[in-house]
Amino acid sequence: MRYELARLPNGALDLDHMSATADVIGKSLLFNAKNREEIETKMMAGASLGIDPVASVMGIDIIQGRVSLSAALVAAAIDSHPRYAIQVLRMDRQCC
Repeated sequence: MRYELARLPNGALDLDHMSATADVIGKSLLFNAKNREEIETKMMAGASLGIDPVASVMGIDIIQGRVSLSAALVAAAIDSHPRYAIQVLRMDRQCC
């Protein structure tokens, strides 16, 4: 199931709803975000990819103005696709 932030009738993101969600996430102090704007930016980037807000805040970084997805977030996206699956064949000190 893909997650979508609330949208207005014209299809635009409901920024009031997103801002309220960002406030709750920010006040939790669980994600080491600098400010609400950082949280909202990560949420918008995630929404464009169908990623829920918490996963977006945890797994998306903005590095020199570019969106960067964590390896865990990429792996989760691949694993959630019905056609693909991640299978660890070998994991030791020499290879994974």
